[in-house]
Amino acid sequence: MKDIHNYLLISVCLAFILLASACNNNFKSKVYNISQSDREASCVFLTKDEKDNPIISWVEKDSSNKKHFFFSKYLKGQEKFDSPIAIPIEQNATTHSEGGPKIAVKGNGTIFALYEISIPKPERKWGIGDLRYVQSSDNGKTWTEPKSISSEPSTQDLSANFSNLIRLKDGEIGITWLGTHPENKEVEMNHNMENLDHGSMNISLGRPVMFSKTIGNDSISKPIFITTSACECCRTALSTNENGNIMVVFRGLRANNIRDITYSISENGGKRFSLPYSFSNDQWALDACPHAGPSIISNNEKIYVSWFTGAQKNKGVNFASLESDGVIKEKKLVDSNAKFSQINMLSNGMPIITFDETFKKDDQIYSRIMIATENGNEFIKYEVSKSNSQSRLPVMQTLKDDTIVIAWIDNNTIFYRTLKL
Repeated sequence: MKDIHNYLLISVCLAFILLASACNNNFKSKVYNISQSDREASCVFLTKDEKDNPIISWVEKDSSNKKHFFFSKYLKGQEKFDSPIAIPIEQNATTHSEGGPKIAVKGNGTIFALYEISIPKPERKWGIGDLRYVQSSDNGKTWTEPKSISSEPSTQDLSANFSNLIRLKDGEIGITWLGTHPENKEVEMNHNMENLDHGSMNISLGRPVMFSKTIGNDSISKPIFITTSACECCRTALSTNENGNIMVVFRGLRANNIRDITYSISENGGKRFSLPYSFSNDQWALDACPHAGPSIISNNEKIYVSWFTGAQKNKGVNFASLESDGVIKEKKLVDSNAKFSQINMLSNGMPIITFDETFKKDDQIYSRIMIATENGNEFIKYEVSKSNSQSRLPVMQTLKDDTIVIAWIDNNTIFYRTLKL
């Protein structure tokens, strides 16, 4: 009872602080830009190093259309990021928001950079997608030669893209992505592939969700299937907790073009995943891919997910608290005018969500970055970005002292700020 009382007290206090800040528009922190102003920036991503310090990564395209990939470490006490460090990247790398280049840091400090490339194929509009990675064990001074996560794209003309990654409890990097069903033959499957999603007894042939992890300095485990059928071009997302469990969420593709959010968990370090559970129950039928994947965060006690749905009921960004098997404990609409979202957790276990929200002012359409936290049955929201901007695609990390580092894109420039609660 004492823990519950403390949680409620902290929650009420935090809600009051956010409400007061929102009313006074007075989060006292400077907004910085980190990308070069004469370049087109995209694919901003936030993660943490082995000491739980934030690291930001992003892509810039110069006037000759050459792509540059950078990362930078957060300077504690200064509330800003250090000078950028370049990561070598192949020029056929793709830079779309659902599957752009990103990094993770192993438990031993090795930096693992992941990106997608497009291999031209005359009969395929978008070519063949391949997932490539490079690593640095000296803080970005030198990098390994690029390697593919899986041999499938080059040997079988099967695309791999729309990926995500995270550091696991054992210090290795876990990776999820969308694969491709081989044409005119059955797919080899682990135990998941013979099962159907809980949400439907009819399955539609979308794209398989794959998982793999690093093994030491030079190896990647053999990819395994999590499910047969995901929406074709929505990003995957994954989280892990202190017990080492690995949770994956993605937009499933079910019968009648239902594109709801699906969950699966591994309790043995990624060797085997549970039967996927279609939990969001939005019943969103769409004969196209919405290009909007979910986000997940967890600890040993809590699992939170945010996602977008275009279904008539609860259209916009939604939030759910899940049981360990994926059953919803709580579900709420966060914002009906939002689409892209990311979710994280404060030190007391409270979820915090960032999203981009469109709004109209003086006959002009704008987009702003918001953060939201629960306050009973509602969410308290606060604007993070500059007024009257075109800010979108926010990413976020929280520190142990509940400092929030948040970054976003506005007119091809990467901005960020820190918020101290």
